[in-house]
Amino acid sequence: MSKVPITKAGAEMLRQELHRLKTVDRPNVVAAIAEARAHGDLSENAEYAAARERQSFIEGRIQEIEGKLGNAQIIDPQLLDADGRCVFGATVDLEDVESGDKVTYHEHMYEALPGADALFVVTEWNEFRNPDFDKMKSLMKSAVIFDGRNLYNPSTLGPLGYKYYRIGAPGVP
Repeated sequence: MSKVPITKAGAEMLRQELHRLKTVDRPNVVAAIAEARAHGDLSENAEYAAARERQSFIEGRIQEIEGKLGNAQIIDPQLLDADGRCVFGATVDLEDVESGDKVTYHEHMYEALPGADALFVVTEWNEFRNPDFDKMKSLMKSAVIFDGRNLYNPSTLGPLGYKYYRIGAPGVP
């Protein structure tokens, strides 16, 4: 299998996510499955089905991260000869010279959150499917999510203190 280029910071973030998935998320979903089983008939138990689906995602994400880390080629962007070009791992600042509007592109999703008034989810990349919501909330100015991909469960985010808006979800005005 070919090597997967990743920055040192990117590899560390994957290690942290893997640790959280194995030590927090996996035990929580096992407990949720056990609790749902205690309610009886599994054929009509939505909590059980949701917990099993979550477990499947967690196990898949664990395998994906372990595969990436196992095939990782750690790259330090500062050591690359960029010769004035945008290269792997760079943070890019763009400015509209006429309006002065600025936008910054970051390598990792958490780097874009400090001081953010809200998060707009417009991608379905796996990195965004199972974020550390506590970490996100600690970085953001306001715990508000507009989810254009309907990746998250509203019943999960409410108790965490988020204002959550699903965009385009069936049955949502």
